[in-house]
Amino acid sequence: LAGAAVIAPRAARLADEVAARAGEGAGEGAQAPRRFGCALDLGVGAGWLAPRLPADRVVALDPAAPCARAARRAGLAAVTGRLDRPPFAPASFDLVASMGALDTVNDLPAALAAARALLRPGGRFQAALAGGETLLALRRALFEAEEAAFGGVAPRLHPMLDPAQAPALLQRAGFADPVVDVEQWTLRYRALADLVRDLRAGGLAGALASRPPWRGRAFWAEVAARFAAQADGEGRVAVKVGIIHLRGAAGT
Repeated sequence: LAGAAVIAPRAARLADEVAARAGEGAGEGAQAPRRFGCALDLGVGAGWLAPRLPADRVVALDPAAPCARAARRAGLAAVTGRLDRPPFAPASFDLVASMGALDTVNDLPAALAAARALLRPGGRFQAALAGGETLLALRRALFEAEEAAFGGVAPRLHPMLDPAQAPALLQRAGFADPVVDVEQWTLRYRALADLVRDLRAGGLAGALASRPPWRGRAFWAEVAARFAAQADGEGRVAVKVGIIHLRGAAGT
């Protein structure tokens, strides 16, 4: 598997889906997609979502300064800041959308509440984030190798949202008409190195603020072996990717 060949098309399709869901008509049976005045791309990242949003003006926010600078070079009004403490006045946007960012925040309930506060009456929220059993095979290999070698496990991958908890989180944040959908697919890898290459190609490595201790080459060889031990009869390991779609409204 080549990293760009796997990650880039999937990211583009996911951005198209998030934008389409955001622009769906507000009323039951509405035919025409909705267009918004001002939208916020919450966690612009590589910039897949912003140009697809159905809005007259898009503002971008990202915790990483290089991503915000890249968004500005692309012509967006972009700032650097925390996603759970966005530096904007309440009721500033008609649409708040996010793709592949909210699973990395320290405080997801706070981020959702902040997104709700940013919406004007009648505004919409749409987000997609990794969750559920995403990268379960990698998590299992890391856990087993570190527990066996050191008697404890360091946090190496950030926690994932359980889809069953998502509706309550949206309600707690104050969203009206909360909707949660789960999309899942499976990628198959021959070796851990191929998976790591794809993750790095998509800018998906190293989300934790503090790095756990380096365990050495022997440890990582053991992780690779435990990953390979999960292979099927064709010598490939099934790696699950789960995307949780969140949708809510500000009410009127």
